[in-house]
Amino acid sequence: MDEQVINKIIDLYKKEEFQTKLEKQRNDIESELDNFIKRLSNEPNYNKKIKEKVVSRIKTSDSLSEKLKRKNYFSEEIVNSSPSEALNLLKSKIRDLIGFRINCYFKEDEKVIFKELESYLIDKSFQVDIDQDPQKNGHPIFKMHCSKEKLDFNFEIQVKSLLHDVWGEVEHKIIYKAREYDSRLAFKKQLIESLWKIIEGTDEQLIKIFESRGDEQKTKKELFYIITSKKKMMKNWLNIMIIFSC
Repeated sequence: MDEQVINKIIDLYKKEEFQTKLEKQRNDIESELDNFIKRLSNEPNYNKKIKEKVVSRIKTSDSLSEKLKRKNYFSEEIVNSSPSEALNLLKSKIRDLIGFRINCYFKEDEKVIFKELESYLIDKSFQVDIDQDPQKNGHPIFKMHCSKEKLDFNFEIQVKSLLHDVWGEVEHKIIYKAREYDSRLAFKKQLIESLWKIIEGTDEQLIKIFESRGDEQKTKKELFYIITSKKKMMKNWLNIMIIFSC
């Protein structure tokens, strides 16, 4: 895609009017997803197994610019478009200008909650497109792209366990945001994959603790301690990997 066209699109994307529309839709969808979480949380099978608040973000102009250059989106039809026409194409065809994430505590619940969410959105007249592609690392991810007739923008939703989420952030920073050439990339990927195996084992431990229940307050403290400890461990790994990348 022509550099000048990209720059015009980004300039329009950054305008207050466009960002205000994005923010409004983000808030509206987030409210809808919060309602889904509240409803699911009231069911016995999901009580205390799903985070109470959805996480959301609007794609930054830098991230959008990088994606347009990397993916070469709809170059043929956009080259001769005016900036405003190009922006309308952007609104309709880029599926993750707005992104949402629903977190659960255990990896085994990702698929079940994802299916519940799909049914909920379809009942609310959303068009849902399930992303069947695995992550770049080959691991599955529960992700869908959604739209609705009266909405300006398409949006993306992911369902992830907390530990899966932390691991993904570390991997993204170390592997996919790395410099273009890295002689130790294969070694780093091996380390990241080792972390994934640790996370899978930790997830099984968390499930056993949760299912044993016992004293509810004690269980909550144990879950909090294990999750925060693993987050600290992941951050330490991240620091180590940063040193290796220098």
